[in-house]
Amino acid sequence: MSYIISQRIKEFRIERGLSQEYVANKLNMTRQRFARIESNQAQITYKIIEQIAAVFGVSIIEITKPYEEKKPLKVLFRESNNEEASSEAIEKVQTILEYMSAHEKLYYKMKERERNADS
Repeated sequence: MSYIISQRIKEFRIERGLSQEYVANKLNMTRQRFARIESNQAQITYKIIEQIAAVFGVSIIEITKPYEEKKPLKVLFRESNNEEASSEAIEKVQTILEYMSAHEKLYYKMKERERNADS
């Protein structure tokens, strides 16, 4: 199961003010198993996702669709067990983004100079 799906399940539960115990009982499983699902530590089947969607009153697609909102880069690396490697990767990505931004600004300055020279 993906990290995003487990987080969506947790968000839906919290939004509805439901306890892990309540949802687990509705799904005929232990609270501990449900907690592992929410923390992406347990594999679940499509059938269980279908049952979870029914408990929350949402469609399966709402649980499984990817986030469209922007999240911090740290979320992208959360599944890694190596915190140091994750931090290093985040720093590299941020550096790349900074370079891209600087190059974009330079590109537009050059284009403006070209337009001014042609005028």
